[in-house]
Amino acid sequence: MYLWTAFLIGLLGSTHCIGMCGPIALALPLTSKDKLKVVFDGLIYNLGRISTYSIIGLLLGILGKGFAIAGMQKSLSLGLGIFLLFVLLFSINVESKIIQFAPLTRFINFVKHKLGKLLKTQTKSALYFIGILNGFLPCGLVYMALAGAITAPSVLDSAVFMAAFGLGTLPLMLTVSVAGGFVTPKFRNYVRKITPVFIFLFAVLFIYRGLGIDLPMNLQFWIDQGSPKLCH
Repeated sequence: MYLWTAFLIGLLGSTHCIGMCGPIALALPLTSKDKLKVVFDGLIYNLGRISTYSIIGLLLGILGKGFAIAGMQKSLSLGLGIFLLFVLLFSINVESKIIQFAPLTRFINFVKHKLGKLLKTQTKSALYFIGILNGFLPCGLVYMALAGAITAPSVLDSAVFMAAFGLGTLPLMLTVSVAGGFVTPKFRNYVRKITPVFIFLFAVLFIYRGLGIDLPMNLQFWIDQGSPKLCH
């Protein structure tokens, strides 16, 4: 269920990915006339993106493990949900706020510079590294997925959570890579309109997880509930 949540976040939110990463996917050097080769090359690019998401998820999982040890996972999940509602209520552009942080701005400019060079290179390794770098570009949907990953039960779960999220974005992003003519200005405007819906759904998900109640796993507890002991 946990991984299905990550996958659905990617699948349902991938329209946002098209708006943010679509230009890169459309600019990929996929020049072969062989359709199968074009699809395969598109998969290599997307594998690069998913690799980056998984690595970042692993790193955040290490941080999240600290929260788990401190017994703060539920509080963190609840706080993230409330934060997303706050972002939605006041129409805060998280991506624009984050890139104003000077060190991050320099890193993003470095990534864009490298992407510009790689997009001119027609090799499979270049496609993979384009995907790797693409995964580091600012994206509100990725940030929301990472918020879920940091509350995962273990470090490995955090990495797998982000991999499942990346797989969810694969169908639509691969379609854009192979035949992206439908990414019109009208479609981009549609994406902007439905994005708040996804933010609200993710906020509800995190709040629900934060308010979750641990049920006793001891079988004797449930037996006692079926035949409660009366006081004499």
